[in-house]
Amino acid sequence: MRDAANPACSIILDAALLITEPAALNATVASTNVTCAGGGDGTITITAPSGGYGTYEYSINGGGSWQASGSFTGLVPGNYNVQMRDGAQTGCVKVLNSSLSITQPAILTGVVGSTMVTCNGADDGIITITSPSGGSGSYEYSTDGGTTWQASGTFTGLAPATYDVRIRDAVSTWCVIVLNGSLTITEPVELNANVQSTNVTCNGANDGIISVRGADGTPPYDYTLMPGAIENNSTGDFFNIAPGAGYYVSVTDANLPSI
Repeated sequence: MRDAANPACSIILDAALLITEPAALNATVASTNVTCAGGGDGTITITAPSGGYGTYEYSINGGGSWQASGSFTGLVPGNYNVQMRDGAQTGCVKVLNSSLSITQPAILTGVVGSTMVTCNGADDGIITITSPSGGSGSYEYSTDGGTTWQASGTFTGLAPATYDVRIRDAVSTWCVIVLNGSLTITEPVELNANVQSTNVTCNGANDGIISVRGADGTPPYDYTLMPGAIENNSTGDFFNIAPGAGYYVSVTDANLPSI
């Protein structure tokens, strides 16, 4: 310093005075994406902070709000502006990632097909789930609303009923999509038949007639007359029948159950 009136009069106060600065702020940023389409379980984690005065605050909205923890959870898909600042000098801010993207997988989907029960009282219905997509790429399937699951999309031996068909991500098992909440497996009406006969016209003749008409079940029908030489036809009319007892006709529908 010197005397303003006598500039030649000066003194050195500190010849080695040093102005320092803290180390630059820095940290490591990691993230996890949303596990299920439409979900909100993404995370951003800021660790290993350094620099400044040793205390820190963090933001993922470009400084709109700050928190002391570097852990951010429950995030939806979007782009996040990740920053940190010195807790002692809040004007000292470091942008760690100005556009960190949290993504989500494609929505789960699949194609549902079904085959009805072939015969009244049978349990041979089928549900198939094909062309699965979305999620992590591996899947499980359910036809009972999620009570039980299996890796195959084929369900066989099903009784007539209403089924709640679902698909889930095999990695993120909480990610479930209802493909058809009310898929009905039906059965045909029980096979029935009407039988009429015309007696032989004259003693010793063989001109009797038996006529059978199938009903319900699944047309068309096939008819077999027994005993003796077995006759098969699709009309249900049997001619030239000799007198006698013990004739019977079997009726088979398109799905092969018979009466």
